[in-house]
Amino acid sequence: IIDPRKGEVESEAIAHEGSKASRAIFLKHGLVFTTGFSRMSERQYSLRTPDALNEPIVTVEIDTSNGVMFPLYDPDTNLIYLCGKGDSVIRYFEVTPEPPFVHYINTFQTPDPQRGIGMMPKRGCDVATCEIAKFYRLNNSGLCQCIITGSFLYKPANEQTGHLMVSNRHRPWTPETTEALQVVSMTVPRKSELFQEDLYPDTLSDEASLTADEWLAGEDAEPCTMSLKRLHPRSRGIKSPIAQIRGPINTLIQRKTKFRPKLRRLHTTIPFIAKLFEQK
Repeated sequence: IIDPRKGEVESEAIAHEGSKASRAIFLKHGLVFTTGFSRMSERQYSLRTPDALNEPIVTVEIDTSNGVMFPLYDPDTNLIYLCGKGDSVIRYFEVTPEPPFVHYINTFQTPDPQRGIGMMPKRGCDVATCEIAKFYRLNNSGLCQCIITGSFLYKPANEQTGHLMVSNRHRPWTPETTEALQVVSMTVPRKSELFQEDLYPDTLSDEASLTADEWLAGEDAEPCTMSLKRLHPRSRGIKSPIAQIRGPINTLIQRKTKFRPKLRRLHTTIPFIAKLFEQK
């Protein structure tokens, strides 16, 4: 762990005994999640605290593949997605304070291996369909016009149980592209069409809480957050323009129908009054 302001190493440890590359990310409450290889070239992940990097809380061996695993973390749901280069699977885990601390959920599998993967920020997800994560997979087999869905048991930290639906949205393959981009969408099906507050707590916004000069001066601040509720169509309170116009139009038609007999009587009375004035 390096202090970026001072450029000094605060603490260090050998996370995994293998000679291949390792990865590490910070989680909530200051925890550190790492991926790497064992001495027998088995892929592993571990969870540890910054104060005791040499003493992992948990270390689990996954498989014997040789691709480096990239951990992608969602702090809103406390879910970790493990994606390896050359793999055709994405594994899901949830980190909780109770043993075994890192809970395996399930594995999403595709027929083609991935060369790279990226995760969309939470503010780019579709809250109307309860989409909690969106990935972009890069592969070299082209894209097919199909949708693959799977159902996985998802139990968030608030003890509400649902099903995590995963779908691939493909674009048609073109001869000009040898590499392809595949969109993987993670959704939690809900019957209600209202905004799901348990799935979407306030998330990180695109605004900086400090300037570069303030940060270099040693100031600290919590990240700026935003609510995703305003992105939900029902939460915006938007009414159809047709519905807004239809009310006054109906009112005018009713008034016109109501006063039509009186208008007819006026049309017949005005000529009679005009003749009386002419006679006088």
